[in-house]
Amino acid sequence: TKELPAYEWIESIKGVGALSYGGLIGEAGNLTNYPGVSHLWKRMGVAVIGDKRQRKVSDKDEAIVHGYSPSRRSHLWNIGNGLIGGMGHGPRPLVGEDISLRSEWTEYQKMFVARCRYECETHPDLFTLVTVEKKGEVLESYPKHAQARAKRYVEKEFLRDLHAKWRKEVLRIGD
Repeated sequence: TKELPAYEWIESIKGVGALSYGGLIGEAGNLTNYPGVSHLWKRMGVAVIGDKRQRKVSDKDEAIVHGYSPSRRSHLWNIGNGLIGGMGHGPRPLVGEDISLRSEWTEYQKMFVARCRYECETHPDLFTLVTVEKKGEVLESYPKHAQARAKRYVEKEFLRDLHAKWRKEVLRIGD
């Protein structure tokens, strides 16, 4: 695993280790073979097919179009849990807090919280931001569906970053 391209970058990412990285590459293969990140998203089960999320479908012809593999999606799901600090158990900001000031949070954790807020703001009819009092502090809390959408967003951004780092290292793009 340590010989794989972008390994040094992976080591710098909190929540992703050598085993999960090796498993991801085992599922996806050589990332140089993907001309664009959308191809990698489809391989890992997070693409948009038509106007809906990629998923397992029973119709044979539609299943071929979706190309969905539960094991690949599961692997990325677990990496996503590490990136955000655990689904529903990760960091929660104070109500209205400027999360960019949280130095102990990773960029992916900040991205997750920002996306949860975005989902609640842009879809108030579907997702209502609620508050929870814990140890005398009022924290933001998000509906599970908004969290799932935000986590998927973070997973896709992680794959975008990984794809770019891999291609830059292997193909010397941008040198």
